[in-house]
Amino acid sequence: MVGILESISRRDDTGMESRNSSKLVFLGPLAFQEDCLKRIVQLSYIYSKPPNERETILVLIGYATIIDEAPIQIVSDYIPLQAMSHTHYATIIVEDVKKIIKEIEKDNLAIVGIFHTHPRDEAELSYDDIAAWIILQLEINRPIPLLVYSYKNNELGLAYFKPNLLEEIKQQSKTIKINP
Repeated sequence: MVGILESISRRDDTGMESRNSSKLVFLGPLAFQEDCLKRIVQLSYIYSKPPNERETILVLIGYATIIDEAPIQIVSDYIPLQAMSHTHYATIIVEDVKKIIKEIEKDNLAIVGIFHTHPRDEAELSYDDIAAWIILQLEINRPIPLLVYSYKNNELGLAYFKPNLLEEIKQQSKTIKINP
């Protein structure tokens, strides 16, 4: 495999932190333990290969820490989300994500993102991806980044909300009772 995995293996120790002797790879607002990112990309590669390629969704789990006086979310593992999937779609089942959150909180871990694959498409969000992602964030009551991996282009896209955007969406979508 080339691209993301190549860049991981060529990266030097500059700017890397370690926990449990694992280097960190910074991607947007997240830092991945290097071995975890390799497993995620390998899994994405396997499920994205023809002839029976399909989209996959992984719940990224980890913890918060401080690096260079800045808070950062570390991705230390992932849990595959069992969902309906096909070449051009996969569903996020909110109740399953809530179950995962409840279980990982017992180990002082948190959901730090969602990783989603596009075997044949670009590393950009579809309207269905955006709708499911917004609903998930509203249901769990906090913003989480969404990463989209394109097997076709071996690229990674990242989407995340500005800090107060979820609250603005909630405020604009309040139900108002009208008396006839």
